Amino acid sequence: MKTLSPKLLIFLSITAATLLLQGCGGSKETSSAPSAPDTPSAPAAPAEVKDVAESAPTMENMTTAVVDAIQTISTNTVAEITNLAKNQEAIEIPDSFEKVQSALESAGQSDLFKGLSSSLNSSAIGAIGDYKETLTKTIGNLDIPGIEAVMKGGDTSITQYLESTASTQIKEGLVPYVKAAAQEYGAQEWIDKIKGAIPAETGGLLGQVSAATGVALPTNFDVESYLSDEIMGKFFDVMAGQEKLFRQNPTGRSAELFKKVMEMAE
Repeated sequence: MKTLSPKLLIFLSITAATLLLQGCGGSKETSSAPSAPDTPSAPAAPAEVKDVAESAPTMENMTTAVVDAIQTISTNTVAEITNLAKNQEAIEIPDSFEKVQSALESAGQSDLFKGLSSSLNSSAIGAIGDYKETLTKTIGNLDIPGIEAVMKGGDTSITQYLESTASTQIKEGLVPYVKAAAQEYGAQEWIDKIKGAIPAETGGLLGQVSAATGVALPTNFDVESYLSDEIMGKFFDVMAGQEKLFRQNPTGRSAELFKKVMEMAE
């Protein structure tokens, strides 16, 4: 075997080293190639702009705010009437029964009118409690012609508007529930018991009192009609008070917008 000359060995070593360095350099260039710059994302819209857009009063959302207010006020009204009825304070004995009541109490039969009062108020609780869902739908379907028509007129203007435009509709929806409740709680039965307690003859204490005072139940008294009228009257009386409270501290999903509606109506 021929021995390589020292010069050839040096040449081959230099060549190999050069090739090795070139290989490393190429790999380095490939790995360090600059990456494509990231595309900048669009700046987020300021939160306050979104809030203003969402709460800016329009005719549509102002109307929604008023309807929401009516719903909340009516719900509070039903709750208040229920509380009054539980204390026998929602529905009173008819004024036309005053003489009969005095005569029976004089004869020691005051329990008859206590029973009648209890049945009338229990009927009110049952009727208005069952009517709540229908009342909510009725109010939700109200046609509000304009905010000024509802909001102008003082701190009970909503109640006044509802009473003047929808009382007939509300009462018609209430009547079937009154009929069912009056039957369930025996309102007519107590009327019949009172009629039976008034003697046809003038003998005895009660007969003498009846004859002297001309005591007689009113003819053609319809307990269901009486209940319907009394509940409706109480509803709007209580609602006026609840509206005043609501205006002082609006609640519900549209409370903030309702405040703006009140400011615009001033």
